[in-house]
Amino acid sequence: MARQKNPNGTRQMALRALDEMTHLTRAEMLINLREMFPLAAEDYLKTLWATHRRESKESGALIEVFSIRDTKDGKPCRPFLKSEFVFHPTLTAPRDASEAKEQYTHTQKMKINQANQLR
Repeated sequence: MARQKNPNGTRQMALRALDEMTHLTRAEMLINLREMFPLAAEDYLKTLWATHRRESKESGALIEVFSIRDTKDGKPCRPFLKSEFVFHPTLTAPRDASEAKEQYTHTQKMKINQANQLR
């Protein structure tokens, strides 16, 4: 039989704190956790971050969005599909690869039309 959750335990306090830090990057979250729990091991804090991410995916708070990128490291490249998990996606963020392709195609057509109007 599993133990009851201790609401004042390090784990539960850290998970509640991570719920409030959804706008930060992983590194920033780990720095904040280190400041909150200076005695905790670094590996344990990383495990807490991973647990929070997994639970957020399962609960639907962390949503996978897709995009098509045509630059890498600031340089043009062949277009590629990129997926990432985001806490607060925009309403127009594509939720599957076909939507991302349609959105990319639409933007490219708009750029071509603007270039043709400049002539």
